[in-house]
Amino acid sequence: MINNLTIVNVVASTFVKSTIDIEKLAMIPKQVNYEPEVFPGLIYRRQNPKATVIMFASGKITSVGTKSENHARKAIRTTVEEIKKLGGLMGSCKLNPINIENVVGTLDLRLSIDLDELALILPNALYETEQFPGLIYRPSSSNEVVLVFASGKLVATGAKSEIRVKQLLKEVYETISRAESVIDRNRP
Repeated sequence: MINNLTIVNVVASTFVKSTIDIEKLAMIPKQVNYEPEVFPGLIYRRQNPKATVIMFASGKITSVGTKSENHARKAIRTTVEEIKKLGGLMGSCKLNPINIENVVGTLDLRLSIDLDELALILPNALYETEQFPGLIYRPSSSNEVVLVFASGKLVATGAKSEIRVKQLLKEVYETISRAESVIDRNRP
C-alpha cells in the first residue's frame, strides 16, 4: 500500500557568498518575475529541472516545486552556474551547503477512514471537524505533520527528507491497518 507514495514538493535553500545582482537578472525574458514593490526576491521558473527558484540580493536562494531532493539541489546548483555566466554574482561565487527545508508527500490508502475513531487511537492527534476536515497528527515535537482525510488520503509535511516522509506515512498506515475499527465500512 505504501508503494503509491508520491513526493509532491521539496523545498531547499542555501546562500552564495556574494551579492546577487537582481536588477541585472531581472532582464532575462519570460522565465523571470521581479516586482520589488510586491516582493523583494527574483522568481525564476526553471524547466530543467522543473522548479521555481527564488533569489534575493543578499545571496539567499530557495528552490521550491521539485519532486525530489536531488532535483532541488540540481535546480539550485544549475541556477547558480547560470547566473554566474550572466554576471549576476558580485563577489565570491562559493555556494554554501544546500539544506532540505521541507518535503511534502502524499499517499492514497484507497479506503475510507473513521477519523473520530482514529483520533482515539493515534497519539498526538487532533480532529475537530468544525475547524478542519482532516485529522492532524503530530508524531513528535518537531514540525512534522501528517494530515489524514476520511477519503483515505494522507499528506505528510515538515519532514527534512524523502526517507522521513516515507517513515511518517508508513507509521500512520500501519496504525490504520492494525485498527479494524478505523476503517469505515459504511462509507462508499
